[in-house]
Amino acid sequence: MKPGYYKHVDGGIYFLIMIANDAATDNEVAVYEHIWPFFRGSYVRSRTEFENRFTKVEDDEAMTFMAMSFEETAYARDMIQLSKKRRRAREAKQG
Repeated sequence: MKPGYYKHVDGGIYFLIMIANDAATDNEVAVYEHIWPFFRGSYVRSRTEFENRFTKVEDDEAMTFMAMSFEETAYARDMIQLSKKRRRAREAKQG
């Protein structure tokens, strides 16, 4: 995996900073930043989980999302929250 923009299965845009090793377990983790449409923030999750939930997108596609109007971004937030809620319900049913 290379640094760059990635889209989460629920729709948000993130920037993968690097793949690192967890000091306690030596497992690979993805270090990334949430870019759009919610507040920016840095996160870490296992590399495997990142690979399963995120898809690489080209810079110009990420920029298109980030250039959306306030109204479009607000709508996107609502749709992402709905998608997240549905995905989590499915995952809970699967056990």
